[in-house]
Amino acid sequence: MTSSPFTSLNDALHRIDPYTFERVVARIWELQGYETTVSSGSRDRGIDIVARTDLPVEQTVLIQAKRYDDGNKIGSQAVRNYATLYQQEPDTDTVIIVTTSAFTAEAERLAADLQVKTVDGNALQGLINATDDEQLASLLELPPEKEESVEPEPEGALDPLTFEVETEEDKSTLSVTRGGERVTELVEQLAEAFEKCYEEGRQFVNVGSKQNNAVVGYINEFEREVEKEGIIRKEIVSEREFRKIIFNLSQVSERDSARDLYDELTTRFGFGLISPNRWDEVAETGYFTLLKEVSAASSYDYRQDALLAIKILYEFYDTDPENVEILDMPE
Repeated sequence: MTSSPFTSLNDALHRIDPYTFERVVARIWELQGYETTVSSGSRDRGIDIVARTDLPVEQTVLIQAKRYDDGNKIGSQAVRNYATLYQQEPDTDTVIIVTTSAFTAEAERLAADLQVKTVDGNALQGLINATDDEQLASLLELPPEKEESVEPEPEGALDPLTFEVETEEDKSTLSVTRGGERVTELVEQLAEAFEKCYEEGRQFVNVGSKQNNAVVGYINEFEREVEKEGIIRKEIVSEREFRKIIFNLSQVSERDSARDLYDELTTRFGFGLISPNRWDEVAETGYFTLLKEVSAASSYDYRQDALLAIKILYEFYDTDPENVEILDMPE
């Protein structure tokens, strides 16, 4: 299947339904000499595929197949959950998570510690392209190869739907891939509102959904920090330009993608969790609060928070772009 370009293969992997994706993953292991069993819709104890071989030694492999969008990374909590399969299933030699997307850095580290193997989207495409298997090609329904001309982006062009966050460990990107012009419009509106909120202290912005009454609250607490320090120390606090930005997230969905994004926010994008401090409590109470500390001494792009708020509405609350609106803005 070496003639299939990655772009077409990536589209095919996201186009097929989840069960067909499991069959694709199972076929890859069959081509490596394994006999495989793909689960039915009942998802027996969360196992998608069981792969067994007798050569060179007997081995049982449990595989979780996750057909996720590119921006929806698998977090550490999912890795921790699947690691328990070693205890749940006797004679398990290996647990593998295969995804069309990627893993957070924390998930990769935890997987290594818990002896869970990970196969991300790039590695998966590499495995498929290394074969010429007709069954795989049939399952994926790949289109004929054709030359596609890609025009280079203008130098200095900015994509308002993607932002990059640099942490002490690495750089991460977060994107919203649906919504088109509507998302671009919302990003600009929210960026302007957040900047005003940031400059004026204790103002707030609420972004919500007409579809399901979901709300993302955003408040800046700079003035409260000044009050806490006292009038005499106000000049020092001002020079420090320390700000607290808080997201209050309500009516959180219990979908897997919501849990994954929750894990990504708290482990990869530099947000501190105020409360609750565990996902099971979040799912039970239906809300949680994130804290982000920023300093005006460094450049700050308000599109980051605007895009994040929109992605939260999409991923946590499964909101249609047309139903997102700004509910309250600073006067």
